Amino acid sequence: MSGTDNNGEDDFSIDLKSFYADNKYAQDLLDDKFIKRKLKDTLGNEYDYLKECLTTIDDITYYTDYMSYYMEGGIPGLYTIMEASLVIYQNGEVEGAYLYNNEIFYFSSVVTERMEIHQGIFNWMYEKKNNSLHVEEGGVEIAGTYIEPESNNYIKIKADDNGYFMDLFGSYGVNIGGVEEYIQQYDINNWGYFEDEDRGIRLMFAKDTVLVFEYGTWGGLGVTLSGQYYRH
Repeated sequence: MSGTDNNGEDDFSIDLKSFYADNKYAQDLLDDKFIKRKLKDTLGNEYDYLKECLTTIDDITYYTDYMSYYMEGGIPGLYTIMEASLVIYQNGEVEGAYLYNNEIFYFSSVVTERMEIHQGIFNWMYEKKNNSLHVEEGGVEIAGTYIEPESNNYIKIKADDNGYFMDLFGSYGVNIGGVEEYIQQYDINNWGYFEDEDRGIRLMFAKDTVLVFEYGTWGGLGVTLSGQYYRH
């Protein structure tokens, strides 16, 4: 039986773990009254665009650690142009990202002190190598020291006359890895260093955080540099 929220309206009542295990139709979640209202409240005028980007849903996953249902999809014939990813949490909150004008627009109804991107959305962004994370006009200051809280990996970015120098370091047990190189800007908010098509580091910045995407191997066994790093 559904409860009610503070506005006297039905709470979100679908058991997402069972919904996924029973292989139910993902579009039914988008049509749920609570989720539809939550998305409209979060996205405003962009709600219809997100729905259109999820015309075809081709990947779904249940994340036990996050107690969340993940979906991603796009419009047939317009992939790489109109795609989206969406997370629905068991408490009814939503988080997602979509492509628009070659940029990634991120949104979340989750109230947190800092931007914390769901693993499914992070993985979706990883595949969008040619797209930038949208930032408000004026951009963000990228120089500084950032820490990945779970591993204590770090990235230090310093500005000098030659540009921005990156010192990225990670470890796993006795194994270490990283890269020290100048990064270049490929787009408005799409920075990185690439040795070739299969080996590189890509960075996207938001307020007080940087998303690090590792392509290829940059360290010893078990060393992973990908992750969300926070300004220290």
